[in-house]
Amino acid sequence: GEGRGAGPEVVNRGSAMAPKNQMMIMMGSVFAMSKLDLESPMATQMLRMGFLLSCMYCLVAYWWAYTIIEMKRDRATFEAVPESQNREAVYMTKYDYDMKRLSEMVQSYLMWIGMCALMHFKMGAARPVFLTLMLNPTNVVESSIWKIHLLGFDDEAEDLARPWPQESLMSNMGLGMQVKRKAPPR
Repeated sequence: GEGRGAGPEVVNRGSAMAPKNQMMIMMGSVFAMSKLDLESPMATQMLRMGFLLSCMYCLVAYWWAYTIIEMKRDRATFEAVPESQNREAVYMTKYDYDMKRLSEMVQSYLMWIGMCALMHFKMGAARPVFLTLMLNPTNVVESSIWKIHLLGFDDEAEDLARPWPQESLMSNMGLGMQVKRKAPPR
């Protein structure tokens, strides 16, 4: 029929609410930063404690996701279409893919936390710590891994179907798009 073909279509594979939530939290955080004295000793201590609690929450959530993925060990395979059009599609198990993505998430999270801590302790910047405190727990609970493995959402639903788009600052703000090929007609 018409409209079928092998041409690319642009699809936003993230949750429709995630970008709105992120933007509202970001705007609220920026407003709060303009009203609060983040440089006072008391505020600095409270920021550090909140930052530590936020980090612990995120690391526990990642550990929890890891244990559930390990318990499930879902060996169903799917076709992982590479971002580059010059490479062939690869078949991999959901378990391998989820563990790979979880590992990438934890590595990028730890790198971000390290950069924020460096900016705060070496340069005295409080704003990145405040934003991290507000945004990181939301990033964790809006991730596909959290939704599938901890909340029990259907992983075959269109917005949670693997492969997931690469996470980036732009995708966290709702601007990240992924090109998904249409299947050729049968």
